[in-house]
Amino acid sequence: MGRNSDGEFQINSITNNFMRNLYSYVYLKAFPISELDAKIDFSPIDSVSEGIIKLASTNKEFTVYHLANSHTIDYADVICALNKYGMNVDIVDDALFNKKIQEVSSKANDIISSLFAYSIKDCHTYRFIETDNSFTNKILYRLGFRWPITDESYLEKLIEAIDTLGFFQRKDV
Repeated sequence: MGRNSDGEFQINSITNNFMRNLYSYVYLKAFPISELDAKIDFSPIDSVSEGIIKLASTNKEFTVYHLANSHTIDYADVICALNKYGMNVDIVDDALFNKKIQEVSSKANDIISSLFAYSIKDCHTYRFIETDNSFTNKILYRLGFRWPITDESYLEKLIEAIDTLGFFQRKDV
């Protein structure tokens, strides 16, 4: 994700699925109420880079690490930050959200396509792979590294940085 220091994000932000989801919610001006408490993490690229450098000095017998911020937030925090920024994303019941998706799918399928990958709620369509980064984080703590806590300030910097790049005004999704 965008740097912790200033929220600056990669120039090709539209290729990031999470960012495409944000774009879709802003485009639809809606977010499903059932997903408000979904947990997400933000692993700022400057923090990831610092973690990689720290891990490069570890014992060579450990070769696989899972760098991901151990501090999560609810999706509601992101929607709140978008709204505070002026994006006006309404929290709606799932039926209305699905109706909005159906209404725009024929004319804007490319714009909202990132939402489809995980929208079918049956265990045969997709399965999330549980991850555990506790081993990596314990090593990082011992090396003096701590993940930043994602707060309102970070979310505001990130949203402003991608908006400055014209992210929410794109038509080439």
